Amino acid sequence: MDTTVTIEFFSDTKEHLKTLEQRLKHEHDVDVDLVEPRDATAPTLVAIGIKKHGERAENAAQRVAQKVRTVVLAGRRSEQVGRR
Repeated sequence: MDTTVTIEFFSDTKEHLKTLEQRLKHEHDVDVDLVEPRDATAPTLVAIGIKKHGERAENAAQRVAQKVRTVVLAGRRSEQVGRR
């Protein structure tokens, strides 16, 4: 059984999510789908699937977590700068 995680993002800056999608597409053992909403008030969904098991899955999950964290923090920083 593969592991899949779906994350909902509420953000005005879609370029960060596009960046995340592109970074994750380059990861081995990882599938990613970005689903942009038709309604502007709905969240953008990012579905991340890890295709392997055992140590390879653990390593892939760690790389995914690092990339998600990096992109989320970059998005926060840019939103804070825009508010100043």
